[in-house]
Amino acid sequence: MRLFFLFLLLASAQVRAQEAPPLQEWIKEAVQAGGGVVTVPDGEHVFTETLVIEDAKKLALRGMGREGCVLRMKDAAKPVIEIRGEVERVEIAGIIFQGGAGVRVRGGKDVQVRDCIFEGPGVVMLGARESGVERCSFRDGKGAAVVLDESARQIVIRGNQVTRMALAFDLRAAAECVLEGNEVRDCAAAIRIAGLEPVGAQRHVVRDNGFFVIGGDALVAAAGTREILIEGNEVDQTQGFGFVIAGEGHVLKANTLTGTQAGQMRDERVDKP
Repeated sequence: MRLFFLFLLLASAQVRAQEAPPLQEWIKEAVQAGGGVVTVPDGEHVFTETLVIEDAKKLALRGMGREGCVLRMKDAAKPVIEIRGEVERVEIAGIIFQGGAGVRVRGGKDVQVRDCIFEGPGVVMLGARESGVERCSFRDGKGAAVVLDESARQIVIRGNQVTRMALAFDLRAAAECVLEGNEVRDCAAAIRIAGLEPVGAQRHVVRDNGFFVIGGDALVAAAGTREILIEGNEVDQTQGFGFVIAGEGHVLKANTLTGTQAGQMRDERVDKP
């Protein structure tokens, strides 16, 4: 992989907060070269337009330091980064996202978002395959930390921390995804799984997550969902139910549910025992 170590030394903190490095140009150069690493300098970089990664192969966009590399979008409706087209093996890592609509992925394979901080909206994966969101922190957003939709498949969501969000993980039209080792705290809801995929196509795994101080129901699997393994999760303190489970073919085992005001589980399964 060709290495693009590209950075800009700026004169002062005030300059860093006002002027962004030419990241879009650097990204295009790396894509044209067939891949590489685009390194984002420390500082707060302000954008008015979305950074686009299109038809990229073997490309990484990495911050120099997780606590010091900030990408801030002025327009709340625009994603900070959009990944689209025939992309494969793309990584976003070590960046703090502020303002805007986080990271949006449209299609592609093996797109990884790792070790980032999202202050507000998080990651939306639409039709992506074999991709992941790992070891990220999401906080203080009005929407979901991670949304999977438009037949997203085999997405791994692992080791993330979600705090004070409306919803942590929103699985809509998605299949064969893994949610493992995440911690959700002080959110309105933790996981919503819709039954929008064809019959028999879901088969998600929800394992070893912790849901604490949830304003409503912690985990909801809606009617039409099928074959979800829900194992080893801990729920403590919810205003609603710990689990609300509909659909059929689910396996629930070794979960711990305490402090659930409405009850541990509302069982609406077609095939409930």
